[in-house]
Amino acid sequence: YFSGWEHRIRKWYHPPDAVSRKVSDAISRLPCSPADMVAVHIRLGDYRLQGGRYADPRNGWVLSRDYYEAALSVFPEKTPIALFSDEASDAISLLPRAPGWISHGNDALTDLFLMGAFPKIVIANSSFSWWAAWLNQPISQSANQPISQSANQPINKIVVAPKYHAGRHLGCWFPKDISVDGWSYV
Repeated sequence: YFSGWEHRIRKWYHPPDAVSRKVSDAISRLPCSPADMVAVHIRLGDYRLQGGRYADPRNGWVLSRDYYEAALSVFPEKTPIALFSDEASDAISLLPRAPGWISHGNDALTDLFLMGAFPKIVIANSSFSWWAAWLNQPISQSANQPISQSANQPINKIVVAPKYHAGRHLGCWFPKDISVDGWSYV
């Protein structure tokens, strides 16, 4: 729904210098390059309490372990997980294996752009991770510059997202027009 405006939107929504420094600092402390990991966002908190038409009667809007298992099966089995969550200690139980790194102590804007620094990302049915993936500009750990395979060709970005987003429980897209060409939906 903003087709043709992508370049401008990415220009408008770029991290301030202070946030860029925090992202670079966090990247320098990762156990390996973001290119060798997969960022996974698990939203819990208020999603557990969501009701209404689009909510699962037992879990609200929280995505199941089955979703995260299917989403992570897109990547090689031993790809380290970088976990982003509002409740990381509970989120771990939704993963098929332990994360290699967990984001904690960052403000939301830093986590948004840090998550978007990974070329491989599994998003939740959350606008937070949707924007992190859409704005995604993978960053090299060593140079703190966008990752590229060659000077003219950016690395392939792989985004795995929940089919139907928040309408997953009913099997219908909610909100409408949120799917993105090139993303993998499970």
